[in-house]
Amino acid sequence: MFSKAGSNRFEFDLPGDTDILQYRIFASGEAQENDPARWELRGTVDGFKWDLVDKRAKQEFCSRFQDNVYTIAKPKKYKKFRLEVWADKNAKLALSEIAFDAFDSIGAWKDFHGPNVVFTNEAPDSDGGKLFSSLVQEPEEFMRDCARKVARTLYFSPEDEMPGIVTINFALADFDGVAYKSGHSDIKYSVRHIRNVSNSPLHEFSMENRGVVVHEIVHCYQIGPKGDYQNNKEIFACVEGLADAVRADLGLFDMRTRQPGGNWADGYRTTGFFIQWLKTKDPDAIRKFNLSCHKLDEWSFDAAMKFIFGSDATIEALWQEYQDFLAKN
Repeated sequence: MFSKAGSNRFEFDLPGDTDILQYRIFASGEAQENDPARWELRGTVDGFKWDLVDKRAKQEFCSRFQDNVYTIAKPKKYKKFRLEVWADKNAKLALSEIAFDAFDSIGAWKDFHGPNVVFTNEAPDSDGGKLFSSLVQEPEEFMRDCARKVARTLYFSPEDEMPGIVTINFALADFDGVAYKSGHSDIKYSVRHIRNVSNSPLHEFSMENRGVVVHEIVHCYQIGPKGDYQNNKEIFACVEGLADAVRADLGLFDMRTRQPGGNWADGYRTTGFFIQWLKTKDPDAIRKFNLSCHKLDEWSFDAAMKFIFGSDATIEALWQEYQDFLAKN
């Protein structure tokens, strides 16, 4: 988005009616050496006096289009921000986006560092293996970052009861399909799928890559619903739908692809988009949906809706409301 040599200064106008609690800086699709490395963020409430809001040095981005999140220690209702930023060693600077948020996504999670990661590229000479390396320069930190985002989306705090994921074994391998999780926390990602989606624009390719990884990490961290896994279609839809709901909530789907139709028990995107939409009714809907899998002795979508929204809620009514929303949008 921005690219030139030396120092770069950017200014942003804001409404000034709410405290900004964090900001995010996104790497670009260019080389890692062009990533933002140090910067100073200043803010003003009156247009005259500028406060030093945050100052960073020796920053790194583990992958292309990676978003790093920074908490503002002393938030105010700033009307304007000014960011002066440099790449390392006076290299050409490149970044894709800067965002300011009136919420704190880290909060109680600041000491949650994520799992250990053991990464193996079993097909280093494949096109997919090489493409993955061009997107992800530090796969271990990339996985930890995805895991932290998944945990924050599924749970209220690190104190919640969740699967004890100590280590994720993550491997690129040559097989048909997309990816799968096996055992407690072993993930394999197909280099054939990576190659097959690589013709997309770079940002979309990166989003698909990160989205697949997030989906599988959800399977490590989500709570499995109680029920008949062999014969109950809703159990399958819950597990796969929740994984895609987290992916959607993290901005890793093109939400313009949502279409009316289907059933809440279809799984994957159809179910995932619905679960994510429930956040329009309760911002903690995804967390409560996951918690319902732990609390309900006989899990069903209808029971989960009642758990989240109260005894008068029904899956049929909420699904119809969602369908009406899609038809109008």
